[in-house]
Amino acid sequence: MRLAFRVSYIGTDFAGSQQQPGERTVCGEILDAIRGLNLISDADDDACARFRFSGRTDRGVSARHQIAAFDTDFPERAISKINQKLPADITFTGYAEVDADFNPRYAVKTRTYRYYFPIIAEGEYDINAMRDCAALFAGEHDFTAFSRSSERSPVREVISSEIFADADGGFLVYEIRG
Repeated sequence: MRLAFRVSYIGTDFAGSQQQPGERTVCGEILDAIRGLNLISDADDDACARFRFSGRTDRGVSARHQIAAFDTDFPERAISKINQKLPADITFTGYAEVDADFNPRYAVKTRTYRYYFPIIAEGEYDINAMRDCAALFAGEHDFTAFSRSSERSPVREVISSEIFADADGGFLVYEIRG
């Protein structure tokens, strides 16, 4: 059975989400937990190869509601025990049974990115100018210069691009949805 899980993590102590030899990664920790629960075997290279994330994050980057999917013959154990095996900086917050060919990377409809800038001094940022610049990113754009050659079109729609203060007023947030 293929399961998809909603994953959140604090990326501070990770070298990114994807596996890298000799580095602590989100994928590595999740695969260790999955193996520790005998949801897949160490020898099952095909199952490891079918472990998928909806996207990648770089070193130190956190994620909320990212999707991970894998195959297991023990869905009840996966659902009830996975968080007990994960480190404190990773948590699974929901799950769903999905089709056998489900790949979260291609199933995702939108992505939201948030960048936080500390507000240290009053008037440090020209927020109105930043908002004007951020608004330029909304709309349809051709990202050919930033993409590998692919069968998929490099044209993407940026649904919104906004600058705002967080609820506590301690950070300026740049949020982009596409």
